[in-house]
Amino acid sequence: MVIMVNKVNFDEVVDKGIAEYIKVPGSYTVKIKEVVRKQSKKGNDMDVYTLETRDGEGMFLRLALSEKSLFRYKEFIRAVRGLDARASVGEVDLDTFPETTVGKKIVIVVGKQAPVLNIETGLQEESPYLEIKQILPVV
Repeated sequence: MVIMVNKVNFDEVVDKGIAEYIKVPGSYTVKIKEVVRKQSKKGNDMDVYTLETRDGEGMFLRLALSEKSLFRYKEFIRAVRGLDARASVGEVDLDTFPETTVGKKIVIVVGKQAPVLNIETGLQEESPYLEIKQILPVV
């Protein structure tokens, strides 16, 4: 593909990621489409999972590899393995585990993000964004 100054033929650009984001709060069975290891804004390694519903909607699940955030990864591991919320997870190699999840299905519970402070008015406002509130196994 040749990129000319200010002109790009977007017909040659391969679509990646999510075609359409989930827009309505609720529970969704999703397939893990892809995982990529990146660095968070705080400089920690994190795994970014691309999740997709049967209808092509999706979300990104970002799981930071910091001690403070590992509880969320534990919830994800239980869901992928089909375990109940109190089941032991044991030792997991997080260098190899992420790739083993691609193609597997989990359930995500999606809800609105917490209200945000409007700096101009000083009032809390409802966030227009959704986030993953819970990760569950497919039953």
